[in-house]
Amino acid sequence: MADPVSEGSIFIDPFLLTLTLICTIILILGNLYFLAHYSHHADGGFGSSSAVKFVLMLAFVVAECQILMLPMDVINFREGTNIDMFVFWQVIYMSSLFLTVVLLPFAYFFYETSEDDDYKTRFCTAFGNEMILLVVFSCINFPMFASWRHAFIPL
Repeated sequence: MADPVSEGSIFIDPFLLTLTLICTIILILGNLYFLAHYSHHADGGFGSSSAVKFVLMLAFVVAECQILMLPMDVINFREGTNIDMFVFWQVIYMSSLFLTVVLLPFAYFFYETSEDDDYKTRFCTAFGNEMILLVVFSCINFPMFASWRHAFIPL
């Protein structure tokens, strides 16, 4: 009988897979409760503005995944499973970057526009503000990445 952790086979720990799915379901249910409980009474209940609530749910889940990826990576390394955690880390970090730099600020800028204007004017105003944010973000972060991307930790 072959060893399940041998080089050519794919081994995913059933406990790790079950724990990941259960944590995901619990986090989504907790986020739903959080949004339903703390939504403003003027929103007309949980059913209105479902697109905004979906974006918020996605942002909550990505933030929580960043925290829970570290123990999953440790268990994956100790158990010797073949889950490529580098892909997981890249997906979480890239989606977090997209949410915090593009989607959430644009939603906020659109929310802050005047409701008396038509949709096209509101969209163009929010898009203009988003472009200004992207220029400022790029001017700050690209030089920082070019000069500070390596850490020298003395041992």
